[in-house]
Amino acid sequence: MKWVNKLAYALEPIVNSVWFLILLTGVVLAQLFVDPMVLISSLLVLMMVFTNLVAGNHSKRMRVFYYILLVLVLFSVGLHIVALFG
Repeated sequence: MKWVNKLAYALEPIVNSVWFLILLTGVVLAQLFVDPMVLISSLLVLMMVFTNLVAGNHSKRMRVFYYILLVLVLFSVGLHIVALFG
């Protein structure tokens, strides 16, 4: 579990940067045209939520919000994988 914390702290400046938001916006807009991009954008959102959850000092209410968001995005990624390969 220590490597997960190290990874989250290493990714935190990248995830919270403006360039990541620009990239994420581009990927989300690209999902309108290409179906696999939906999966990629969901994985980027998952990485952003997970990094903020692990690396950030949040109140209990904010952590609950991130856990709910994490479960919803994981569910969405699972559905996309099933739809892509099933």
